[in-house]
Amino acid sequence: MRLAAHETMIMTNPVIDKSAIRPSTVDEINILLKFDKHSMQQGIKLHSQASEKNRAAAQRLYDKGLISQSDGGYLTDRGVEAASHCEHLIDLLEC
Repeated sequence: MRLAAHETMIMTNPVIDKSAIRPSTVDEINILLKFDKHSMQQGIKLHSQASEKNRAAAQRLYDKGLISQSDGGYLTDRGVEAASHCEHLIDLLEC
């Protein structure tokens, strides 16, 4: 297949579509953004009546090693890095 000079071919992976952010990923980002990145001594605790999507997001973050407990806790070193990236992206997009 030959493309004209102004055309771009976009290859998509049928397994992982990175053209849109999954809602579950947005839920994880929202949890990460709730942590105070200026103080490693402050954590969060999900309320027992938190929504199922927030509880599931926290569990996934815990499974990935980004937070210390499945219901919140503290950011791990990797979690601090991830939260920092999230904040930087939000700052760039909201200028």
